Amino acid sequence: MRRTTGEVIVVGAGPVGIACALALRKHATKVSVLDRRPLTTDELGATFDHRVYALSPASRALLQSLGVWSRIDASRLTPIDRMQVWSDADAGVGADATPTAASSLPRIDFEEGQPLAWMVEHKALMAALAGALHASDVSFEVVPSIQTLSDADAAGKRVLQFEGGIEKRCELVVGADGRQSQIRALAGIDIETKDYLSSAVVANFACAHPHGGTAFQWFSAEGVLAYLPLPGNRISIVWSVSTARAAGLQTLARESMAEFVACVARGGHERLGALECISPVDVVPLNRVLAREVVKPGLVLVGDAAHGIHPLAGQGANLGYGDVGVLENEIASRSALASIGDIALLRRVARARAEPTVAMAETTDRLQGLFKRSDNVSKWIRRSGFAAFGRSALMKHLAMGHAMKN
Repeated sequence: MRRTTGEVIVVGAGPVGIACALALRKHATKVSVLDRRPLTTDELGATFDHRVYALSPASRALLQSLGVWSRIDASRLTPIDRMQVWSDADAGVGADATPTAASSLPRIDFEEGQPLAWMVEHKALMAALAGALHASDVSFEVVPSIQTLSDADAAGKRVLQFEGGIEKRCELVVGADGRQSQIRALAGIDIETKDYLSSAVVANFACAHPHGGTAFQWFSAEGVLAYLPLPGNRISIVWSVSTARAAGLQTLARESMAEFVACVARGGHERLGALECISPVDVVPLNRVLAREVVKPGLVLVGDAAHGIHPLAGQGANLGYGDVGVLENEIASRSALASIGDIALLRRVARARAEPTVAMAETTDRLQGLFKRSDNVSKWIRRSGFAAFGRSALMKHLAMGHAMKN
C-alpha cells in the first residue's frame, strides 16, 4: 500500500526551521516555510559574524544529507580538533584580579582523532541554507502575524489564520520560531522557565598566537569564558557572567576598548597572546525555556521553540538538528496508513528527544550552579572532579561521544 503524504507548514526561517523544511520535503506532498521577515542573503564580506555555532558531526551529517554543507563557504569553516577545559574557580580573572598561572590550573583535554565540531558563522550557515531552499521546491513566504491556530480537525488538518483573514491548512505544523514561539503559545503549550540572572558577552577577536583548532573554556566563580576558533588567527568569545558584570563589560568596551580587550585576554590567561576586537560587542540575556509538551496532533516543536538551554555546552543548534533528524526518520518509517501529523508518530519523536534534551539542560544547569558557589565544599568538588575527569580516558570518551551524536 502506498504511504499517504500531506502538506507541512514550518513556521520560522532560522537555521533549524529551514533544515527541517528541506528534510521533510522528501516525505511530504508540499512543504512551506513561513516567517514574518524576508530571508537574509547578505554577502559574507571580510568581517566575521560574531553569532557562531559549533556544529557536531551529527549536525554536519544532517546538513550534508540536505545538500547544505557543500554550500557553506569553506573559508568560513573551522574544525575544532580539540578542547581544553580549565577550572580556575578559586582564582580571580576579573579586571582587577591577578590570574593564577594557567599551568597550575586543573584542566581536561578532549581529543578524538577527528573534528569534535565545526565552527560556522550564523550568516554563512544561513546563506547556505537559503541557497538550498531556493534550489528546492520548498516554498518560502513572508506572512503577517498569526492570529489563531486551530486544533486538528476530524481529517487531521490544522488551520493557521493570519492578520487580514488569510488562512492556510496543513496536516503538520512545525513550530521552529524560537524561544518566544508564537506557535507554542497559540497551541496552549506551557513552558518551564529559569532565569540565570546572567548574560553572555559575545565578540570576535584577532589573536597574536594561533589557536591550532582548539576551543578553550575557563570556568570561574565569575562565570564561564569560551574562546572558539575561527579561520586564521581569529576567535569568537562567549563570556557568561552576571547581568551586572555583562553590562559593565559592554560599557567598558564602549568607553575603553583597550581595557576591555585586556580584560578578555586576562580572562583567558593570555593563552593566545595579544588580542584585538574585530566585531561589535553584544550582550545576550541567558535563560532556560523548556516546553512542557513538544507534540500535539498535527503539531511539533523543534529547536529553541521546544528547548532553549544555557549556551555553556554550545549544544543549542545541535539539539535542534537532532530534533529534525529524529522527526524525519520517524516520518520516513511511518506505516502506510499513518498521516504525516499522526500523534502516535509524533509522540515517538517526543520520547526519542526527551532524554538528550533533559540531560543537556540539567548538565549545564548543574555545572553553572556549581561554579557560581564559593563555599569550601563546592571548591573541593570542582578541584577533585576536574582532576578525576581529566585522568579518565573512558569518561572523556563517553562525554564527547554523547556531545558529538546529539
